[in-house]
Amino acid sequence: MSTLYLCEQGAVITKRSRRLQVAKEGKVLIDVPVTKIDKVFIFGNIQVTTQALSLLLDQCIDVSFFTSRGRFRGRLNSTMSKNIFLRLAQYERWRDQDYKLIICRYIVTSKLNNMKNVLQSYLSNYPEAGFDQTLNTINNALSQLSTKTDIKGLIGLEGSSSGAYFSAFGQMFRKEMQFQKRLKHPSPDPVNALLSLGYVMITNEIASLLEATAFDPFLGFLHGVKYGRKSLALDIVEQFRQPVIDRFTLRLANLNIFTEADFQNIPGEGVHLTDEKFKTYLEHYEKRLNGEMVTADSVESSWRNVFQRQVQKLERAILEGKEYQPYSAN
Repeated sequence: MSTLYLCEQGAVITKRSRRLQVAKEGKVLIDVPVTKIDKVFIFGNIQVTTQALSLLLDQCIDVSFFTSRGRFRGRLNSTMSKNIFLRLAQYERWRDQDYKLIICRYIVTSKLNNMKNVLQSYLSNYPEAGFDQTLNTINNALSQLSTKTDIKGLIGLEGSSSGAYFSAFGQMFRKEMQFQKRLKHPSPDPVNALLSLGYVMITNEIASLLEATAFDPFLGFLHGVKYGRKSLALDIVEQFRQPVIDRFTLRLANLNIFTEADFQNIPGEGVHLTDEKFKTYLEHYEKRLNGEMVTADSVESSWRNVFQRQVQKLERAILEGKEYQPYSAN
């Protein structure tokens, strides 16, 4: 099973028996059995027939829609999980301020440890980089987490650590593309564009897992409640920004898989990959998430499997009122 990425502008997706066919100007580009598809990502101006959508819904295959530049628009799925008991438990835990503080402390601890892991991994190859001040900032924040009695205090420590981390992160780019500061909406440079795109992609995947499990993705613990924001998905994503996307972005830049010539600056929209290079990004992204890896507990897996396991851990923690252990690369 795999993800089907579609970004050929002007293409049409149709149903042929129990197969999906993608064609443009009378030429068939893709013809694949629906049994080999796990989910479909559609970017930009691509049409889908009612018959094709019906086939996907019947097979419980999620369809996610993005702009041609990778901004998430929405998702079509067959049905939300019927496990109302999990959602009731989620609402109950959310109202429990003590439980909410504990789960947020674990999430922030995981994120800070993952920042340290990226820095220390780089130092193992380039010890001259130093990073002493940055590591001290993160270590000091970790030592203070247990003293904070509200979520605002945790977020403050996470914010100061992130600022220090991204300052050091910029020193890790050794080729043409450089990074100075984390900026978004819109992204002003290629590295920020790659980071934002990667974060959007994994947030969408995790939100889909949460909804399939019966969580309310809008009810977050660390990110709270904001109209239209899938805060619970963002809570889970905090564990994976550094080990999945930051490392991936470093690799794309330092191996010259992408250079500044592969990006374009669109007025009002910021910097984005060109259409052709966007397809290249999706190929590498798919390899990144499906490629075999050894996790911190020495289990061979893929990042998609790790995402699934973390959602399952959260489900058990919420239903049983127990502690949730986020993913840590250490």
